[in-house]
Amino acid sequence: MRMVSIWCAAAVLGACGGSPSGPAATPAVENDAAVSDTAVSEPKSSPPQPAARDPKIEKLAKGAFDCKVEDEVFDEECAGYKAWTGEEQLFAEGKGDSTILAMLEDADVKLRLLAAARGFDDAKKFFANKDNGVRLFAVAKKETSPTVGHELGGWVTHVDAQKAGLEKELKAFAKHPVAKFREALAFYLMSRNQSPVAVEVVTILLDDPDTSVRERAIGSLSTGGMTPATEPICKLLVKQLARPDELAASALWAGSSSQCKGMDEQVVAELEKRVSDPTKIGRGGIRYSLAAGGVCGRTQSPELKQKAFEVLRKLSDPKVDSPTRGATLDDFARCDRAGAEKVLSALARDKDKSLAQSAAKELAQLKKK
Repeated sequence: MRMVSIWCAAAVLGACGGSPSGPAATPAVENDAAVSDTAVSEPKSSPPQPAARDPKIEKLAKGAFDCKVEDEVFDEECAGYKAWTGEEQLFAEGKGDSTILAMLEDADVKLRLLAAARGFDDAKKFFANKDNGVRLFAVAKKETSPTVGHELGGWVTHVDAQKAGLEKELKAFAKHPVAKFREALAFYLMSRNQSPVAVEVVTILLDDPDTSVRERAIGSLSTGGMTPATEPICKLLVKQLARPDELAASALWAGSSSQCKGMDEQVVAELEKRVSDPTKIGRGGIRYSLAAGGVCGRTQSPELKQKAFEVLRKLSDPKVDSPTRGATLDDFARCDRAGAEKVLSALARDKDKSLAQSAAKELAQLKKK
């Protein structure tokens, strides 16, 4: 998916290492109660005993304890915190991963925050170990910090819940009381694990009470078409295209990059209905534009390209809000180069001076090409 300045979508994290960088870990007021035993069952066997911590890493972490922490965020200019985040050798090649996991098991939230800020060198490899995965799930179950919970929500998606016997626990995570945990879970799960239980989890998250969680779950469906889970994922996405709320725009954007068979036709058909009246396009307009441009960027059908071009033209109507109109400018040429010159020439004379300048620049670049 492409990005525009107004729509800050999170980039999908690479397969290994580091803290999740998708949905922002903005602190929020959360339910401080740990997940209840009825919500998340215990693993089938007791979690392994925590491994010994590397004393050098532990000493480095304690050096940051005097640094100021506000709303779960450490003072980045503090020398102790700089030393913690800047150290490389102690953590290289996964040498510090066991200690980071042990820190996440600590009762002191400050230590857990430091562990979350540091992350794992190779999370995918580390959590391929069943014992490490079981310990991580036990930690995630009881986490109440929004910041730490956000990181854990991403890391648990590296665990093969089916192999580890944690399918029931993974499904229960869809109801985790920390919204930031659910947000990261929704964002990463489909791209890393498309097992039947993962599809069940995302299905629950699509109806989450938190808008950000629902939006991340919808976006995750764009990964459909990569595994044997294709059919259920595609069915979920098709249903989302017809959502009655503004998140339908996110579904259409996801659909424009999905590998599901026949999705381009369905996206364009839905777009045509939703932009028929420029006065009723609403806040989803930018993503409508991205969806139309996405279809044009990959379809070989001249008919679909022309239909998507008409969608963009309606989105550039003066009755539509300025951000949406501006978002259409670099997509016209993807659908119809000749038609783009004509539309951009008209928009370059628009009453909206800022839009007119942007259209003129886009037209000039198009003619250079």
